Amino acid sequence: MVDKPLPPHSPGDRLRTLAPAALNADATVEQLDTLVTTMDKTLMGMGGTMEYFEKMLIVMNTTMTPCR
Repeated sequence: MVDKPLPPHSPGDRLRTLAPAALNADATVEQLDTLVTTMDKTLMGMGGTMEYFEKMLIVMNTTMTPCR
C-alpha cells in the first residue's frame, strides 16, 4: 500500500495547529514550576523537622542514659 502525500497546509492551518500546542506547553511549564516550588518548600520544611527530630533523640538518649 502506497502512502499518499499530505496536502500542503495553509499558514492559517499551521497557526490553528501550533497555537494550542504552544498554550499547552506554556500551561505544562507553569504546572511544573508550581510543583518544583512546592517541593522546594516541602524539602526545606523537612530539613527543619529532621533537625528537631535529631535534637529530640539527643534529649531522649540523655534522659534514658541513667536508666541503663
